Amino acid sequence: FCFPIPTGAVFGHITAALLPRALQDKGITITKKQAYQFIRELRRYKKLHPDWVLVDVESSDGEMVKITV
Repeated sequence: FCFPIPTGAVFGHITAALLPRALQDKGITITKKQAYQFIRELRRYKKLHPDWVLVDVESSDGEMVKITV
């Protein structure tokens, strides 16, 4: 299956606003400003490296998950 999701939807202001609370549950503390800067750098990296693969996993039974942004 292929589910195209725009990079802006995944790496946008809403994600940056929600990221600190999600990470706080894992014991990681960052500010909204830091989260936005991190997401901005991910977007910049994607522009420099268009073939970048965020996740590439293959299970023992042959199923594959590949996430590109």
